[in-house]
Amino acid sequence: MREGLVTMAGAAVPTGPPRSRSRWRLARRPGGVAAAAVCAAIVGGVVLAADRGPAAGDAASHDLVVSEVLTAPMVDPDGIVFSVALRNDGADAVYVVEVDALADDGVDVEVLGASTCRHGCAGAMAWADAESMMERSIEWSEGFRVPAEQDVQAGRADPVKVVLRVRVGDADAERRLATECLAVRRLVARVGNGPSRPLPNRLADFVVALDRSDAGMPGVRSGCPVDEWEPAATE
Repeated sequence: MREGLVTMAGAAVPTGPPRSRSRWRLARRPGGVAAAAVCAAIVGGVVLAADRGPAAGDAASHDLVVSEVLTAPMVDPDGIVFSVALRNDGADAVYVVEVDALADDGVDVEVLGASTCRHGCAGAMAWADAESMMERSIEWSEGFRVPAEQDVQAGRADPVKVVLRVRVGDADAERRLATECLAVRRLVARVGNGPSRPLPNRLADFVVALDRSDAGMPGVRSGCPVDEWEPAATE
């Protein structure tokens, strides 16, 4: 078990202040913009699961949830950009004032902003390829509104994704990456005038994860084995 984490109800839960935290630190904006960008690019990465609806017993106050989890091989020392979809199960749009990320030791996380992907976004892409997309892709570098899922499903609004840049922060984490997944465990959001709290995630005990650089190659076992994932306990 990793330092700073305990197992609770089958999920890894931070027990102290994490080393990797980020609140709306916008990355350096590039001078140019890619001539063309796809709506979501999963390059060498994997969309592990998508959460399509509320489960029985969900607390009524937990209207905003993480609705997908992703992994990608760590193929770029400057990091991987992930765009993580949120879903608002409430009846009305909500305004997210602040987003924070909690990660494993040695994992650096930068919350770049939020995007509807109207102008392209990096689903799981090396920073070298994604950097030129950031200025055009990121629509909000501070607060943003997440529409109700019923409006998204009806075509009246676009879904919103939080854009993260994730890097290996030290030599120890680099060594661990050879045999294990390094993860961003939680997104923590402050909605309106409410307190900051972890966003529920029924899909896995992480939001995004860096896999070994050769993951996906013939005969290479992923550091993120499917049979070991458990839903996160964030309620």
